[in-house]
Amino acid sequence: MKKLVVLLFILSSFNAFSQKVNLDLDSLRFYMLKYVNEFRTDVGFHELQSDSFCNQAAQNHSFYMAKNGVCSHREDSRKEGFTGRTPFDRGVYGENAQMNIFFYGTSSKVIAKVLFEAWKASPPHNDGMKAGQYFGLGVEVTLEMDDRFSVAATQTFK
Repeated sequence: MKKLVVLLFILSSFNAFSQKVNLDLDSLRFYMLKYVNEFRTDVGFHELQSDSFCNQAAQNHSFYMAKNGVCSHREDSRKEGFTGRTPFDRGVYGENAQMNIFFYGTSSKVIAKVLFEAWKASPPHNDGMKAGQYFGLGVEVTLEMDDRFSVAATQTFK
């Protein structure tokens, strides 16, 4: 009985140090669309409109990447979260994907800006942000560590 009490105390102590990431997905989507549209208008393209289908496709793909620990535009039908092999199979014709690490307490605005700047700095991803009329964003927490967390993020376009 004494060993059981000690074990329960130890397990509850680990839980006390665990931090739960609570991302505000609506805020992330708002800022990402703002940054993408500012970028598009600066280079002479029209603004994109948020789209619920694109948001869901992006969220599904972010979940797939998070669950499987991969950053890829292709999905494997044998893995958890599969929704289509290619972005086109998932109902969108453009997609940007990445995994990144943030410290606890990082605001949604800063997370969106870091993700956006990484895509903007990459020529094929930069081109992707210039395509389409509709936009979606999905973000999934992939790993929580002592002082930071990792996310899988996906932009979709159609």
